[in-house]
Amino acid sequence: PGKAIGGVINLTTRPPQKTDAFRPDAKLQTSYSTYDTRNHFARVDGGYEALNYGLSYRDYSTDGYLRNNAADIETIAGRIGLLLPSDGFVRLSGSHTDKLREIPVKNDPSRADYDSDYPVVKDEYASYAANQDPRREKDLSLIRLDAEQPSPWGNWKLGVYRKGEDQVYKFDPDHLQGRPSSAEDATTDWITWQGKLQNEVELSDHSLTLGLEMARLFMDDDGDDQERERTYAAFAEDEWRILPTLTLKTGLRYDYQTIWWFNENVRTGERIDPDKGENVEKDYSQLVPKSFLTYELDNWAEVLRDTSISFGVSRIWTPREYCSV
Repeated sequence: PGKAIGGVINLTTRPPQKTDAFRPDAKLQTSYSTYDTRNHFARVDGGYEALNYGLSYRDYSTDGYLRNNAADIETIAGRIGLLLPSDGFVRLSGSHTDKLREIPVKNDPSRADYDSDYPVVKDEYASYAANQDPRREKDLSLIRLDAEQPSPWGNWKLGVYRKGEDQVYKFDPDHLQGRPSSAEDATTDWITWQGKLQNEVELSDHSLTLGLEMARLFMDDDGDDQERERTYAAFAEDEWRILPTLTLKTGLRYDYQTIWWFNENVRTGERIDPDKGENVEKDYSQLVPKSFLTYELDNWAEVLRDTSISFGVSRIWTPREYCSV
């Protein structure tokens, strides 16, 4: 995306594979380590001919190294894919994660509640005391549709997903970052819809990618989903293999973004801009050029195999600004 500052991690999932046997593959794994850390994992993969499926479950828990540093995370994920007669595929996948993480607390020898069983955490490095029991609970659900279809006019790819993210900070007694609160405060409920369509075309020493992208972000407000952010984008990228060891990528992206800023100071309750309502709508747009030159060092020495150096010049753009600006 246009807001990537230094780069991105690109995770490419394996496409569905054709199988001749109905027998599934299963894997069970468990481990135990220091701080009562437990990690249990189970997975099953299978399919028959053009149909492909998978299901996995992970349970991770630990007491943590610091005081009030425990975590408990459960994740279940599944997928089903179908190979198309025209060498393409369609895949539907989903996952759900329940996550509980405690927030490390003060553990200073100068305090009356100091516990020598845990490492020292000075007052200035922690926001909460032990009796406040701060923790964060989070549920994350994701469902995604992927499709890919080769054609004489390039390799078409489509991705659409919906992500729901509920998070709540809990603590006792009433205290949160310096302002009064209940035992279940700072609750956020976000829903994200995103889709991308792109086409990759091979042209001699060039690989051309053209695409469109859309994203919408909603926040739950008393049962009503209010849109907070919307983005439309178009992009083009050319990858030119100048030499077998030298590649130049150039790209151009256009972003059009709308943000509904919350026009209220959450600590004082006062309007940031007194002349405007509860939400302030603002539109932003920008052209973002990008370039990246990569030289592979494989031929220099065996020790440099799979090693390269790169140099990039790109414009970085993000519309993050205060709503009163």
